[in-house]
Amino acid sequence: MAGFWDTLYLGQIYTPLVLACIIAWLRLEKGDHLVAGIMIGLLISMKPNFAVWPVLLFLAGHRTPSVVAIATAVVIAAVPLVIFGPGIYLDWLHLVATDGGRAVFLTNASFAGLAARAGIPAVGTALAVALLLSLAAWAFFRRPPVIVVSEFALLASLQASPLGWIHYTLFLLPVLLHHWQRPWTCVTAAVLVIPVPVILGYFGAPRLAQLGAGSVYAWALVLLLIGLIDAERERQSAAHAFLR
Repeated sequence: MAGFWDTLYLGQIYTPLVLACIIAWLRLEKGDHLVAGIMIGLLISMKPNFAVWPVLLFLAGHRTPSVVAIATAVVIAAVPLVIFGPGIYLDWLHLVATDGGRAVFLTNASFAGLAARAGIPAVGTALAVALLLSLAAWAFFRRPPVIVVSEFALLASLQASPLGWIHYTLFLLPVLLHHWQRPWTCVTAAVLVIPVPVILGYFGAPRLAQLGAGSVYAWALVLLLIGLIDAERERQSAAHAFLR
């Protein structure tokens, strides 16, 4: 995957965080909600955009991993607060607030990135909010299984984030492998292996080219979202047929 090679190239720390994500997924499958919650907490303490995961789990009725995850993240977050004081978080918030200009960068696969390249950044915010609210309502009223919730949570953590870098697509590995037999998964995975330098070649190209070929990472995530929605409809239809 392109995110893996670019992670190595930039010397980033995504691979151990992806490991925590995969461990959490596997423990959720086994019903070990304590260890899963700890792993999710480790993840969101480093990458707060993944807080979507425990929130949706909580709304769907999977309370143990959600509460453990939040508690773990709070404990870890308190460590730099004790060592460095509140200024460290003020600096972080300032950095986040002034980082919006990078949304247009082609390796940003979120809704914000797509909208910024289209010249309508407010639409990206609206789409992100709509996605999160829709998933919250779905989780609360439908109470889907823990793995189904996790699929949507991981994807929404990227798409609703202001910056959903290509490196974050590594966190979708369990989702892709879980649906590997579906055609839309294969197409998504094929797009996500396109090397980053190929995509960056569209930087500075006309807006339409940047929004099209230059945004294929983002369009791949849109395809994955559509595929997951279709798979969830199949699951619900099968459940209703069984009850009849």
